[in-house]
Amino acid sequence: MRTFSLKGKVLQKVALLLCLAFMSIVRVYGQSLDGVWTGSDSQGGSFCSVEFNSARTASLNPYNDASECDGFMQVYAVAETGQRMLLSTYEFYIEGNDGESVKLRYNSGRNGADDPSEGTCTAKVNDGKLSFSILRQSGGAPLFKDVTFAQDGATVISPESAESKGSGGPTVMDYVIGILIILVFLGCVGHMLYELFRGARYKKVFTVDDMKAARVLANKPENMSDEEEAQVIDLLDRVFESWSVVEPDENGAEMRKPTKMKQIKASVQLLDEAIALQPTSEELVTRINELADVINSNEKRYFNGSKRLIWVGAIVGIVFCFIMLQMGITILLSTVAYVLASRTPAFLIDKRSTRGGSFANGMIASVFAMIAGARTIRTVTTYSDGHKEVDDDHTEHWVAWALALVIFVVIAVLMYVWAFFNYLRNYVLYV
Repeated sequence: MRTFSLKGKVLQKVALLLCLAFMSIVRVYGQSLDGVWTGSDSQGGSFCSVEFNSARTASLNPYNDASECDGFMQVYAVAETGQRMLLSTYEFYIEGNDGESVKLRYNSGRNGADDPSEGTCTAKVNDGKLSFSILRQSGGAPLFKDVTFAQDGATVISPESAESKGSGGPTVMDYVIGILIILVFLGCVGHMLYELFRGARYKKVFTVDDMKAARVLANKPENMSDEEEAQVIDLLDRVFESWSVVEPDENGAEMRKPTKMKQIKASVQLLDEAIALQPTSEELVTRINELADVINSNEKRYFNGSKRLIWVGAIVGIVFCFIMLQMGITILLSTVAYVLASRTPAFLIDKRSTRGGSFANGMIASVFAMIAGARTIRTVTTYSDGHKEVDDDHTEHWVAWALALVIFVVIAVLMYVWAFFNYLRNYVLYV
């Protein structure tokens, strides 16, 4: 007797929902056709209405309940009185999406009532207008090839009129938004590269001889005065006191270090004032070098992101380059931006070490845990003659892998979110 796993059925339903969600992301990223579109020819002698439902949650062809098409069009002749008479119908099936247009296969929607017509075409949405371009046709010429469509009850006439109004291509606002997005991306990347390659804030070790030489060039006495020495001591004490108290050392002495960017900025300002006074005491110069080294070491950046997330982004991005080139390139660029954005100052790494692991690592680890936790259900049937039959059900494994692939793709598609989030944390807010 065969047994079935209730858990397997639940996982199958969850996998279906995630797949539908993923398909929705792909449609939004490329072209979204779902909904009702209407249009007329330039003379107003015909009216077309087409409905797309790529999720196939409802039957679109009222003349064929067994049809599982992605879209259904009805073409009407319009009399001078405004009365409409149905001329022809078409079924559409989605065959591909390259990010710029959707490839469709079409055929007649009513057997025996419509003239035989079939072929392939592309559909493209620009500025809220839907237009078709015929790739191949056989039988009668499709009646919708010279019609532009709109949603929300708006009726648009043929492409000639649309082109005369300049609505056939991208608008000025589309170009402005696109340029702004590119500028924001380049600005963020430029900021990160500057922070990474500017090097240490204090690039030299100060010496007493250097201080004396600088004082001579500035027409000052070679040795500092008692008043200047007191000012330097006060500034260096204020630098130390501006930092947060950490655990005392083995001798019980108070230990401090910067734990916030505002502490580093405040201490840098004070330390620069002390250096500008050009102290000539060996003890004070040594103290300046010690404080400068603490600031440099805490500002130094290290990668503190998720290596697993990088692998997911790189693999999914490369795969999508063969499916949807635009999306693939976007994922790869976002992955590179994530690597840069995850270079974190040392003081933030220490601060976050007490918070536990990263969200991205936990999320990916959960996916692998789901795969590892999938079970094989074995059913052993014993017959009266003594022989046994063993049946292994691997449904949970297949569902777990399907779920994992969908989740990994969704994570990779959202890579720009992780990159921008890390950029804000590590380069702007320092939290």
